[in-house]
Amino acid sequence: MPGFLKKLSSLFPQSSTPRIEVAYWRTNSTILVSLDKDWKNSWKMPPFALKSGSKISSVSRIPPIFWSAISGYYFDEENVVFILHPSIYRDYYLPIDSVIYVAGTFNDWNPAGASAWKMTYHSFGQFGAWAVRVPRTRLFDGGQKTKEFFKFITADGKWIEPPAGTFTLTDDGFGNRNLCLDSERTGWNAFRIVCEKAMDVTRQEEVVWTSPKEQLHSVPVKTGYFLSLIYSDARLGATVSRSGRATAFRLFAPRAMRVSVYVHASGSAPAISRELKPILNGVWETEIPENLHGRHYDFFVEGRNSDTTTAFEPNRPILDPYAKACVSCEGPGIVIDEHRFGFPAKKFTPPHLSDLVISEVHLRDLIARHPKFRNLKRPLGFRDLAEWVRSDDCYLKNLGVNAVELQPIQQFDSKKAEDYHWGYMTTNWFSPSSAYASDPARATQTEEFRDLVAAFHEQGFAVILDVVYNHVGEPNHLFRIDKNYYFDLDFHGNFTNWSGCGNDYRADRPMSKRLVIDSLLWMIERYGVDGFRFDLAELIGIPALRGIESAVRERHPDCILIAEPWSFRGHIAGALKSTSYSSWNDGYRDYAAKFVHNCVNLDGFRYFISGSPDYLATFPAQTVNYTESHDDRCWLDRITECGNGNAANPTRNDRRRTHLMFAFLLSSLGVPMIAEGQDFLRTKHGKNNTYLDGEENALDYARMKKFAGTQSFVANWIRFRLSPQGRLFRQRANVPKGFFRFFPDQTNTAAVVIYNDSHIQGKLQYILTINPRTVPAQVQIPSERFSEFRCIATTEVFDIDGVPAEEGFSLVANMLTLPPLSCSLWVNGD
Repeated sequence: MPGFLKKLSSLFPQSSTPRIEVAYWRTNSTILVSLDKDWKNSWKMPPFALKSGSKISSVSRIPPIFWSAISGYYFDEENVVFILHPSIYRDYYLPIDSVIYVAGTFNDWNPAGASAWKMTYHSFGQFGAWAVRVPRTRLFDGGQKTKEFFKFITADGKWIEPPAGTFTLTDDGFGNRNLCLDSERTGWNAFRIVCEKAMDVTRQEEVVWTSPKEQLHSVPVKTGYFLSLIYSDARLGATVSRSGRATAFRLFAPRAMRVSVYVHASGSAPAISRELKPILNGVWETEIPENLHGRHYDFFVEGRNSDTTTAFEPNRPILDPYAKACVSCEGPGIVIDEHRFGFPAKKFTPPHLSDLVISEVHLRDLIARHPKFRNLKRPLGFRDLAEWVRSDDCYLKNLGVNAVELQPIQQFDSKKAEDYHWGYMTTNWFSPSSAYASDPARATQTEEFRDLVAAFHEQGFAVILDVVYNHVGEPNHLFRIDKNYYFDLDFHGNFTNWSGCGNDYRADRPMSKRLVIDSLLWMIERYGVDGFRFDLAELIGIPALRGIESAVRERHPDCILIAEPWSFRGHIAGALKSTSYSSWNDGYRDYAAKFVHNCVNLDGFRYFISGSPDYLATFPAQTVNYTESHDDRCWLDRITECGNGNAANPTRNDRRRTHLMFAFLLSSLGVPMIAEGQDFLRTKHGKNNTYLDGEENALDYARMKKFAGTQSFVANWIRFRLSPQGRLFRQRANVPKGFFRFFPDQTNTAAVVIYNDSHIQGKLQYILTINPRTVPAQVQIPSERFSEFRCIATTEVFDIDGVPAEEGFSLVANMLTLPPLSCSLWVNGD
């Protein structure tokens, strides 16, 4: 017996014979086994066998340092070494300078910054991890056998949840998952079984304890870690050969026992049923010697539901995740001959990221109340919006934005085409939604959506798709292919729900990430899409987002990538700084609503108008500044003086505060985003969540006439921002010190800002003034600074040729007086 193990044996006498606790497939020929106690026999391995009778080639100990990666600790002489291995905690972005602590029952779950519990990053030869060495006496009282519970926590108080499959994972009965520190499991309890040949891991296997002197027992071999490694580059979905004489069907189903495809009858063509055969790395395939373009098909997947990580229903049709078109959210899929479908007719070059002004829009909201479509009895779709975009009535052209961010158009789970849907419950990521197609059974959505993208491009708009890769809608087809591979599960094998939509997609697994990447590339290359906004990107996770970024940029370097950087679990905007993603700036949204009501000081104003440097952005266009999106109350209802947040009849102050907001938004560095109709004082009558309310969301164009002054004000601001003379607002890199100069009033709530104060970017300069107070504000400023400037915008008017200063605006000596609830923009130079 090794000296260390002998010493531990005397400290913690073993009470009984070890039992097998858990077993996992590591590869298809290797099994990792953990006992519930240390195995203290140094000259003989445990009596393992496989229930199937398959032969074992060898059994060996896993070194404690490696066992610690999947347990969180190991014993080292008189110490316990706690280890956080980043490859196990792949859902978390943890730079090596992260400050992490170990917290548990031994320190009342509150390390409180104590150095004794602080972990530091170390190299352990073959891997790097965070570790801290703690004397055993601080953890166990008097050397008695005991268990303690722990997990890891960041310096800012965020728990790092242990993933399912960790060897020492426990559940406290209240939904909390912790790791268990056990004095009888010190790291000498873990073993590796190597099988003589590769095994079928879809078959139920068990590791058996065979010693005749102890009680015979066994545990099933789980597939968690094996699944997380599987990858195939085989072409998936329904693929018509280049010759056009055959159609191949392939599906990734790593734990299925049987897969078949059913091709529906069509006209005189009979139905076809074929079983697929397993090939390498979880892929099944078959080939039918016909060109099946336009035919409908379903997969059927059969397997053993041995635990809660599977959900096979052999008689239930499954929509192909790679189907290029779908009849409905239920399926069936439609075979598309990619050689016939081809590519977009024209190449469009989107504006540079720093030159974007985006409008977030919903397909039906834009046209539902337009006179041309209002009386149609059929559901509105891609071809209707394309017609509107090409018409003179397309208000987005008059507004002047140069990009649209379309709420999800990938196949979503509306039951009927006429049902209103925001699109955030997707069931297929390759097919444009059947709900927006004129004849979905004939796959018209493919050509109709491509024509819509072309229509936007013809009118000078880049097209950004809002995409949902953090969860899926109903029916959940991926769930029935392999629940554990595609979804994050809790300790009991149930879906986690940090999305708030019932499940969380595991985008970090190789084939899950490939599914995302392949669908993005399909949308870019076959439809001409220019970029994507990733819904609840925190759930996708930094590692997967980086992989997606790399794969997309390798083929399309100019693709626009935008992340909504939060979920119910956390926020990753800071972590995205080292990527090329831009982030929705929720801090900007919240600050703006308070700023126009004079409820905050100018510290946030300086930060946000400068492009949110340091925390959020490493370059200005990395922040997407917005004050309204589809979620929650719209801007006007949020800031209105009217009761119940119903701004159907906004007050004069509501309107002026909105003009102040637009001046702030369109003069801030970064990418501005405007919600549809926000520029003509859209209201949802105080309603907070309108995701099912098409009537409330549809744009009321009567308000565009009623509030034409606001619409014109915003359009002129946008035109100036995008003009050569507006270039100071469109910085491609962080501005140097001296670019901005701020002059606050005595209350630190009203301000005068000079752009390019130091002339480091030539002679062109702006002066922006904003007073969110309901009384005049006075700002001390050198009077000579205004002598060469001309006013081009006030609170009500914008004219590049110049406008008179607003009534109440005056400069006497060095004291500038700003009218109540006012803004202005002044320009000097070329």
